[in-house]
Amino acid sequence: MLQSGKMDSRPFTDDSREPMKSLYEIPADIYERVHGAMLAIANASQAGDEVLCAAHYDQLHEFCEQQTAAGRGSGFMWEALADVTDHSSQRLAYYERSLAHAQHNSEPTHTVLLAIGQSHAEAGDWLRAEPLLVAARQQAITCGDADTEGEAISFLLQVPTNDA
Repeated sequence: MLQSGKMDSRPFTDDSREPMKSLYEIPADIYERVHGAMLAIANASQAGDEVLCAAHYDQLHEFCEQQTAAGRGSGFMWEALADVTDHSSQRLAYYERSLAHAQHNSEPTHTVLLAIGQSHAEAGDWLRAEPLLVAARQQAITCGDADTEGEAISFLLQVPTNDA
């Protein structure tokens, strides 16, 4: 992701490794609000202030709900909320909500696919994890995101085989 709030999710053209420009741009007000909330949560966590951390988390959650109710839901903001959610089932629900919004908005989905795949892998549910990780890797390649591609490969190498 770029600092300006634009998603660097440009698919590659057929004849080069130069990514094509994405059509999606995170609205500046949403980007700034989510970015500020994430910084506030990180700073409160670093300081060991659980009360302040929870307050910032609650504000981010409320912002996500408000924006979604107003028809401005974004995969970006729900993924950010999921990234700082401690409870695994709630985190997975937010990632799935992020994926639905990202797909609806034509936002990049490779990082959220990786997160959902990783959640299933960590729970030992490789039947659900593997196709998500494969899709995350493929989309990461398309978007030129080597880090996400590498993380997906790392998990895919752990998929159990049926070899006897």
